[in-house]
Amino acid sequence: MNLYFIRLFILLSFSNVQLQDSIYYSKKVFTYNVEIRKTQENHSSKKIYLATFNEVWHFDKEQKWISWEDQLQNISRKSTGVKETPSEIFLHPPRHDQYAILEFSPFPIVHFPLSVGKEWVWSLLIGQAWAKLAGITNYEKDYKFEYSYKVTGKTTFKFKGESIGCYVVEANCKSPFGNSRLITFFNDNYGFVKMDYLNMDGSRFVFSLEMVQELGEVEKLQKIFKL
Repeated sequence: MNLYFIRLFILLSFSNVQLQDSIYYSKKVFTYNVEIRKTQENHSSKKIYLATFNEVWHFDKEQKWISWEDQLQNISRKSTGVKETPSEIFLHPPRHDQYAILEFSPFPIVHFPLSVGKEWVWSLLIGQAWAKLAGITNYEKDYKFEYSYKVTGKTTFKFKGESIGCYVVEANCKSPFGNSRLITFFNDNYGFVKMDYLNMDGSRFVFSLEMVQELGEVEKLQKIFKL
């Protein structure tokens, strides 16, 4: 009997570790600061919130719901998905309003196990509706974009007063409509802590992770303070 309980304890402990190790299959709110530069004169800084719900995305059963929102009070509005498996993480970026151009840039993707020099490719067929949202005028038909990824090194990122280790992943795309590039810093505990986009329209968006909170705690605070 004692041996049974010992085995059960070990099994439950292992399950808890696996659950804690999940980054986006969770119920959390990731707060990013975004530096946006569209021209030399047009520069701004703002917050954006990524909420994860750990609920299956009905558009793709292999992904789970997430939300990208400009206002914290809107984080409960589910909008797109994320895929997280032992072999990869695939994160949809924000694509509403001024972020529509990110549909055409490389998406944040990592393939495990990560190691310096590792490479992979990805492709995406993008329709004209997205081109209209992003203000691309010479987009006359659907086009398949090809993206190449490479782990180029390791670095550190300042988060919560500490320097955390990250892999640097660089992704590039060349197309008739312009070139794009994404450099991400990926940490095993916090995911994509930095995402530096250079988009095909010349704009640049730099996302830097500032805070990670439990979704339930944020929702409680919203009710208390009626944000």
